Amino acid sequence: MVSLPRIMTVDPTGNIPAQIRAAFELMDRLVVQIDVPGPTEALEELQRGGIDAVIAAWNLGDGTQGWELAAKLRQVDDNVSIMLLGDYKDTDLDDEMREQSPFVYLKRPFDIPQLINVLKAAIDGGDIFAAVNAPTTSSGTKVDLGPVPAINADKVDEVMQGVMYDLNPIAAMVTTRDGAVVTGRTELGDADYEHMARLVGTSAEMNINMRDVIGGNLQTLQLYDGSDFDIFVLSVGLHHFLVLVFDGKDGASQIGAVRRYGSKHAENLIAIMGPAAFLVQRREVQDEPEQVVRRSDRSAKYSTQEVQQPELARADLGNSNGATTQEEDAPVIQSAMPQLDAIADDDFDLDSLFGGDLDDASADDLFSLDALESLDLNEKKKGTASMEDAINLGILDGDM
Repeated sequence: MVSLPRIMTVDPTGNIPAQIRAAFELMDRLVVQIDVPGPTEALEELQRGGIDAVIAAWNLGDGTQGWELAAKLRQVDDNVSIMLLGDYKDTDLDDEMREQSPFVYLKRPFDIPQLINVLKAAIDGGDIFAAVNAPTTSSGTKVDLGPVPAINADKVDEVMQGVMYDLNPIAAMVTTRDGAVVTGRTELGDADYEHMARLVGTSAEMNINMRDVIGGNLQTLQLYDGSDFDIFVLSVGLHHFLVLVFDGKDGASQIGAVRRYGSKHAENLIAIMGPAAFLVQRREVQDEPEQVVRRSDRSAKYSTQEVQQPELARADLGNSNGATTQEEDAPVIQSAMPQLDAIADDDFDLDSLFGGDLDDASADDLFSLDALESLDLNEKKKGTASMEDAINLGILDGDM
């Protein structure tokens, strides 16, 4: 029978054991998990042997740090895999310290695919240090959920006044699936509310997909029960959330009031947006191939740039000795203009040309130099002609 991997968690608060157990359930992996509260119990358990990996908190209480425990664990078992998990306010380690440390250090907010990779390596005998930097798999298809519906911030603020009066939370805000804060009361409480809004927004796609499974207009109520804060998240349609933050000591006890009054205010917010609250314009967005040439990236050819001229056919003109060359014959281009032949004098018929109304004598005057010289064209009459001149030139009919 194959033995199951054995892991040990070390955390006086009890948060890490629950999170690690949930992670292995998500991975559908069976392990033997031993949970101890402090460094003394961890060292005793490791000395018994059979532990494949140790997952400990960075701050172990009583002034003991996780790196101190890691050094002692290495003295007992040099082959055990060690992971230290830090909270938001815990120490940050630079890249050089991480490379030289005998443990893997992950800090909230956790990169879930990265955490899963490290846990798999720890229980499968792999390299947990290589697993930290291993690329996480993701589908090549991105889903565009369309624009976030607009919402009247003034009317939302009126609803938030009722939220604060009915529930009296430490903080309350309306956020979008993009992680933006529409409006809220976030003056109290030592928390990064903008980061909280971004985390809440990541569940929007899951809600939209779940709606396709269960049908109808989905409504959700989530509780994040922590030691510092208890956070309730109510869905407002498919694109917005109502986030309520309570003190971690007794916030979870407010679930009844949140279910009654919080749901009512969430419905009021949905009424402000109307049908757009549940409208999704979903489409897949494929990554553009690298070889695609954008129109804007093409270089324009200007008159000053050299361009390749096409070769023209050369006509056979012969050479000085009368011999013809063997170049390709140039095509003969026929003129598109009609070719007109001259009319012989014997065939010229004025009556046919002018319809029989031409006076032959008057026509002769048009080309008579004597008739032109007889005109009195002095300086005073320059540019003018009399009636008689017009008749003599054949411009007017003499019978008028």
